[in-house]
Amino acid sequence: MNTPARGVNVQTTATMATASGGATPAPDFEELDAATARRLRQEAHATVDKSVDATRRMVTMAEETRQTGAKTLNMLNEQTGTADAHRRRPTALARELTASLAAGAGRCPGGSQSN
Repeated sequence: MNTPARGVNVQTTATMATASGGATPAPDFEELDAATARRLRQEAHATVDKSVDATRRMVTMAEETRQTGAKTLNMLNEQTGTADAHRRRPTALARELTASLAAGAGRCPGGSQSN
C-alpha cells in the first residue's frame, strides 16, 4: 500500500467543477485561512441552492408537460369519437334509404313523404 509522504496533501488530486464547466483542484480547507474557507463554503452552498432550484423547475416543467399531454390525449380521443360518428352516419343513412326503398314505403329517411 502506498502512503503519501509526510506533509503531502492527498486532497490535491480531487477536483471541483467551476462555473465555466472546467475542473480545478479541490482546496484543502485545513490549509486555507478562515475567510477564504468561509467564502468557498458560501460559493459551494450557493451552487447547491442553484442546482436544487433548477431541479425543482425541471420537475415542475415535467409535471406541466405530463398534464398537457394527458389533456391532448383526451381531446384526441373525443375528436376520434366524433370523427367515427361522422363516418358511420352516411352508412346508417344509406342503410335506412335502402331499407325504405326495398320495403316500397316511398318514404325518405327522416320521415318526409316522397311524391
